[in-house]
Amino acid sequence: MNSLLWNADLEGANLQGADLRSAIMSGLKNNWQRTNLRNANLESARAAGIDLKGADLSNANLQGANLDNANLDSANLQGADLRRARFITVDQIRSATSWHEAIYDPEFCKELGLLP
Repeated sequence: MNSLLWNADLEGANLQGADLRSAIMSGLKNNWQRTNLRNANLESARAAGIDLKGADLSNANLQGANLDNANLDSANLQGADLRRARFITVDQIRSATSWHEAIYDPEFCKELGLLP
């Protein structure tokens, strides 16, 4: 969809099921805290530095998304598809809730201590 959401303040917004494929969601003042992104398609989104603290990312498609330095503290990752997600770290993922119920590449599962 190639949406440009630079420096967006969408705190608490309901974007359930939104199609944000390839969206640019970065910026220095980017606030997506507690945003409902359940079932959203964020495939290949550029979300470096995004603040997703407490966001609902359950069943969201994050395949190939750039999550470099994204804040996932307390974000719900239940069923989220993070295969091929770029620049994610073990600490970043473990700061989220239900991270063990998300979908990862086999190599990253090993880093997280999960069975693939």
